[in-house]
Amino acid sequence: MPSYNRKDKDSDSRINSSSTSGGNYSYSRKNTRDYKNKINRKDASKWVRDEQINDLFSKIEILENRMTVLEMKQLEISEANKVRYTTLYRKLEDIENKLDK
Repeated sequence: MPSYNRKDKDSDSRINSSSTSGGNYSYSRKNTRDYKNKINRKDASKWVRDEQINDLFSKIEILENRMTVLEMKQLEISEANKVRYTTLYRKLEDIENKLDK
């Protein structure tokens, strides 16, 4: 049994076994910490991916809303053009009718 600067041999054996297990504990603790860091990195990268996907979906939604607004404006413009061309056509017909008389 290794000699320590202790007087009690039982405490020596306890210290010896605890130091061995303590060494293993610190080693396993380090591995656990590394494993947790790997998990945290994976979680972080997954979180970043999820945030990027959510950001893209929100941008797509904004673009779809803008397209809807533009389509509505285009319909309004085409309706306004129809009314304008209809009135111009009627005026042209009136002028032609006056010239024919």
